[in-house]
Amino acid sequence: MELSTSLNVYASIGQSYEEKIKRAKKCGFKYFDFNITDYYGYKDSLYTKSNWKDWLKSVKEFADKEDVIFYQSHGLMYEAFKKDRYSLCMDEALRSVEAAKIMDVKWVVFHPVDFGTPKDFLKNNREELLPIAEYAERLDIGIAIENIPVKLGDVHHEYGYTSEHLNEIREALGGQVGFCWDTGHANLTTKDQKKEILKLGDALKVLHVADNLSYSDDHMPPFYGDADWKNIMEGLREVNYQGTFNFETHNFTRGLPDELIDDAVSLMYKIGKYITVNY
Repeated sequence: MELSTSLNVYASIGQSYEEKIKRAKKCGFKYFDFNITDYYGYKDSLYTKSNWKDWLKSVKEFADKEDVIFYQSHGLMYEAFKKDRYSLCMDEALRSVEAAKIMDVKWVVFHPVDFGTPKDFLKNNREELLPIAEYAERLDIGIAIENIPVKLGDVHHEYGYTSEHLNEIREALGGQVGFCWDTGHANLTTKDQKKEILKLGDALKVLHVADNLSYSDDHMPPFYGDADWKNIMEGLREVNYQGTFNFETHNFTRGLPDELIDDAVSLMYKIGKYITVNY
């Protein structure tokens, strides 16, 4: 199983993406998650400027030269917006998919939506996600629906946190739709992740690997929380998971002096190697 990381472990948005690629590569990583959500919501983001496509093409050319691969990406996080904002997010969500195409990404991750009453959850997910799934299919890209935590701080999600929910959404959407399993989100919901992973089967396409202490979505590496990694890896092996072991652990480096970040990223790589070889 190849190791991967989101480059948001190098938290400074002002740092060039090319520099982040070079640093993570020196730490051992060859596969990356292009976390498009990093480029929302801050002033003068390159992603929101008129030349965003040119910028992405230049990053892709650099990645090709460095012989690294962007296997997956993170699309717009729908649940970060109020119900009355959902319709305003569609252009940005579709841009997430277009950006993924430029980066030659195979899977774009989207969170399910859980607004409305329980009887409306599936209908609302279909209405919000189907245009994205259809657009992605036209570009020959898959979208992967991610499990969200049942409870996160004061937020209680009523839908989207079980494998049954994800399978319902996939059936409603059809097409090139798979799943992203977030181990940190799952650890806030269940201690038997293997059971949930087995229900996803070969539709599980990508991972967000993170750990926590069952209280908050800490985005820390394995062994810095209480997730059962033997249980998780057993599930992944039983479904013959073919994607990367992809870290989403930006809080591990947040606040560190820049001189120490590469050491932390190198340790992440070693932890990933240990788990994928020994578990």
